[in-house]
Amino acid sequence: MDRWLVCSTVEWKIENLREILNQHKDSFLAKRGQVIKEDRRTAITLFEFAGKRICVKEYRYKSIGLKLKELLRGSKARKGWMKGNEILKRGIKGINPVALLEKRRWGYLQEAFLIMETHPNFVELRRYVKDIFGDPQQGFVKKKAFIKELAVFLAKLNCLRIAHRDLKISNILVKEVDNSWCFALTDWEDLELDKQITGKRLIKTLVQMNTSTPLFVSLRDRSRFLKQYLTLIGRDDIKTVYREVIRWSEKRGWVNLI
Repeated sequence: MDRWLVCSTVEWKIENLREILNQHKDSFLAKRGQVIKEDRRTAITLFEFAGKRICVKEYRYKSIGLKLKELLRGSKARKGWMKGNEILKRGIKGINPVALLEKRRWGYLQEAFLIMETHPNFVELRRYVKDIFGDPQQGFVKKKAFIKELAVFLAKLNCLRIAHRDLKISNILVKEVDNSWCFALTDWEDLELDKQITGKRLIKTLVQMNTSTPLFVSLRDRSRFLKQYLTLIGRDDIKTVYREVIRWSEKRGWVNLI
């Protein structure tokens, strides 16, 4: 397609992808509520298209430095496309890759987009945690069940050897279904596949989760999650890992207020 490289699943036509990109770009011009994020490196929109919930992640290259960096380390959009398809094959669902579009000039990336389809009712885990743990009306039983399900999801990632270099809770999506929960991952370009989640990688992941969790989540709930997760992945050094997570969290400036 002109200077574009396009990879897509078979049911999507080029005309559909053009329309999606146009709607994505129009969202910024019209200042619509479809814009989820916008900065110098990335821009994300979420909207309905042909009866589907579409998310577009745009990778921006506004300086020669960014273009050169992408040339040396490889396209983030392409990494996201490949890893998103791979984790879908491994059973991590909720977000489906739709298409990758890259436009180059003299070998340098000019534009890149990753188009995804996300299931309805998914929200950022950070927002959901605020609703369920920040509301005093929410029951203890539901909170306890939710903590267990989140631990099961992360243990599944461990079992599948799927690591995430930036596993903040804003990079996990959650959907409540019939007194249970479904989870999905975002920022696919930061995934590491076929990696053992042990040692420093394990501590780093848990510190990222802990420091990105709102402070109103109690230390007891955090400890309950950690214990269940470590038990599920077969660790018997729970107290040692707990102390390391707290120590490294405090080095990052984290202080638990409850």
